[in-house]
Amino acid sequence: MPQQFPTSSSLLHGADTQADSFPLSATMNSSHNGKDLFALLPVLWRKRWFIATVTIGFMLIAAAYAFTAKQRWTANAILLPPRIAQLGDYLELRRDYGLVLQQEVEPEKLSKQLFNEFTAFSGMIDEKMAFLQKNDYYQRNVANLKNAEAKQAWLISTAEKQLSVKATDGIKGEPGLMISMQADNATTAKQLLDDYIRVTNEKTFAVTNSEFLNSIQAWINARQKERQDIIFDVNTKRDAEIKSLKSDLAIAQKGDIDGSPASSITYKSRNIESDTKYRFVLGEKILSAELQQLQQSDPTYPVRYYQIENELKQLAALKERTADAQSYSYELTPLLPTQRDAPKRNLILVLGALLGLISGIGCVLVQHAARMARQNKSV
Repeated sequence: MPQQFPTSSSLLHGADTQADSFPLSATMNSSHNGKDLFALLPVLWRKRWFIATVTIGFMLIAAAYAFTAKQRWTANAILLPPRIAQLGDYLELRRDYGLVLQQEVEPEKLSKQLFNEFTAFSGMIDEKMAFLQKNDYYQRNVANLKNAEAKQAWLISTAEKQLSVKATDGIKGEPGLMISMQADNATTAKQLLDDYIRVTNEKTFAVTNSEFLNSIQAWINARQKERQDIIFDVNTKRDAEIKSLKSDLAIAQKGDIDGSPASSITYKSRNIESDTKYRFVLGEKILSAELQQLQQSDPTYPVRYYQIENELKQLAALKERTADAQSYSYELTPLLPTQRDAPKRNLILVLGALLGLISGIGCVLVQHAARMARQNKSV
């Protein structure tokens, strides 16, 4: 049989058929999917009470968690270097010390020193742990923990995460400090924050004042040493003078020098008033009188000795005075928290409802798919 070749019309018809076949198939699949989705709506409607029950169940579980979970409240405070008013009587005491020591006291420098010490102490993890460990809040939270390791872990975690100390910019770029305390209720959070600031301030002032008094004591020790050196020098010279007078007196007594005007003139004519070698010529009476006067009179000290005495008396009086100072000033005082950090009850309820709705619909669709699969298999 002779081979037949397709005509041009048949080729054109075949191409049109192929070109139209895919869009038609896609349109049919799209229409079929849409019909399947609409077909599921009656299924979901019939199971609406099941879906609602699952949704309500999840909401109840979420509500139980939201209203029974441990709460978290955070109290905040922002601190700045202390003003002159916060330095109080301590600034006046330091100025009085400065007058005695001839040192200028700069309030700004003292304020910065106190605040730097406060910042250093407040950020130390050991200081945080020591504070928390002495507080009733620690005892309440570790009461149900069985071993020391668990208690130590709670203490470290709380000190690191719930008691936060961060540097911040204060007014006009002035360095500041933000301290935050998180606890299970608003009142406890504020009380803990107040107590921590107070305890840290007391320790800061105690250490700063102790270091200052230690430097004052070093200064006192140096002045006392200088005074002792002066006393030793004066007494040594006095003892040497007494010994020399006794020696001259002995020579005068042996030489039977009575201190007549002739002997005195002879002594003076030699122009050796400053030379004690020939002082015996003054005679027994004069030498005895000088020796008695020197032995009975108090030592004569230089002016520097009395200056030191006066400074030591003033410093002793200043050490008897007590003063206090605040190592910070408030930009934001600790306030009672008005908004809970956790749990977020409204958000938890909404998420619970959404999760319940999705779970309910998912269960219905799975059941429907399983049923349709069984029907198709039976056919």
